[in-house]
Amino acid sequence: MTQALFLADAHLSAPDAPAYQRFLQLLAQQHGRLDTLVLLGDIFEFITGYPKTWRAEHQPALEALAALAAAGTRIIWVEGNHDFALAPFHQRYGFTLLPDGGPLTCGEVPLHLSHGDTLDPQDHGYRWWRALLRSVPTRLALRWAPRSLIRAISHRLVDGSRRRRKTGGSPLPKALLQEHARRQWRAGAAVVVCGHFHHPWDWEEDGRQLYVLGAWCDGAPCLVLENGRCRWAPYPVASVAPSA
Repeated sequence: MTQALFLADAHLSAPDAPAYQRFLQLLAQQHGRLDTLVLLGDIFEFITGYPKTWRAEHQPALEALAALAAAGTRIIWVEGNHDFALAPFHQRYGFTLLPDGGPLTCGEVPLHLSHGDTLDPQDHGYRWWRALLRSVPTRLALRWAPRSLIRAISHRLVDGSRRRRKTGGSPLPKALLQEHARRQWRAGAAVVVCGHFHHPWDWEEDGRQLYVLGAWCDGAPCLVLENGRCRWAPYPVASVAPSA
């Protein structure tokens, strides 16, 4: 039996915040018992793989993730629009990074993963901003620039994120998501999973599934893949056994 757990959009900031505490409790609960943890982006309000962007508030979650990985859990991290340039995490912690998402097989189930922020081909402004954040000059800045510049980038991301959450975010673009799912199904995926939109939703067609994860920071459930089937799992996640 392969057990995988998926969550997205935790937007972790202060370690004493309820969402942060639930995240730490979830990792402790699954320590030594979970095969695969899939993080579908925006796990922190802002972080990259470069230490200049790390702050004290990042350490409890990073240490808990590292402990989970050391106990045998495979950690897959799909980069979002608040956590990117994470390549150093592979060398430091052994996490598997999927910068743009992509296919993943859990047990015998072929999945396609994405954060979800690039599904709209007409959102040219965001695509430009995303490309800038992932460009070589930005990566050099993250490594060498003054912390004041890095904090300015961080504040812009965080302020925009908080404003969107206060207004409830955007409605789910269901037609766009369905088109994306059908495209990945044709490519061989049986289950398509993404985050980003903060509203949990699932849809099935011809026995294949699409799951849009809600925001962990707002109390959304996880998604669990167990015995080849997916189910929503409100926190705390029901007890699961490791793979046989």
